[in-house]
Amino acid sequence: MASTIDVRQKNIRAVFRLIYDRGTVSKQEIANHLMLSLPTVTQSINTLRENGLIYESGNFQSTGGRRARAISCNANVRTAIGLDVTGRHLSGAVVNLKGEVLYSERMKTEFGHRESYYREMARMVDRCIGKSGIDKSTVLGVGISLPGIVSLDRKTISKSAIIEDFSFYDHLAPYMNYPYIFVNDANAGGIAEFWHFRHSSNMVYLSLRNTVGGAIFFRDELYNGDQCLSGEIGHMALIMNGRPC
Repeated sequence: MASTIDVRQKNIRAVFRLIYDRGTVSKQEIANHLMLSLPTVTQSINTLRENGLIYESGNFQSTGGRRARAISCNANVRTAIGLDVTGRHLSGAVVNLKGEVLYSERMKTEFGHRESYYREMARMVDRCIGKSGIDKSTVLGVGISLPGIVSLDRKTISKSAIIEDFSFYDHLAPYMNYPYIFVNDANAGGIAEFWHFRHSSNMVYLSLRNTVGGAIFFRDELYNGDQCLSGEIGHMALIMNGRPC
């Protein structure tokens, strides 16, 4: 049975998600849409405001009574850095809570387990922060997408076309000044697509780049499958005993 704290956290998440999705909304609209009492909505709004996640962006036009306050999401209060690792390129981007790209860049560089490559990754993070103009204190962390099978701990790589030394996470640690995780590149693309253009609780995402990959979403969550191999369409056998990939 859910505790009072669990219920309160669930309400806060629901209120924030509605504000996030609508852009601008009134307290009464939140209560009506989520079927919550006004005191419950007010409590959630106060918590979100204290954490800087929302702000009052003005007033709605009056329909005969007191004008309702307009509540909006403060998208830039938290940011994240994304790095995309391929065999020959390294890309970086800064996004806010709405997934809006505040700055991005791409450079040609050969991947390799060497100090110069780790330093280049760290420099790209610093460059993205500097050129985007964000405050360092808003950065939640760094997500690193790469072509490989990444375990649920978001640190361990079990298979990759370009990464041979699976201690990559530990080698990078001395150079990275922010918390960071690894994400399979197709899963990363699928998560972004699902976040921005969700039409259903279930979705199959197909990634067609230099390689073929995919991601599967079931009941609003990424489905990892056995050994995190779900969605690995590029490794499917199309013809039994046919030519090797």
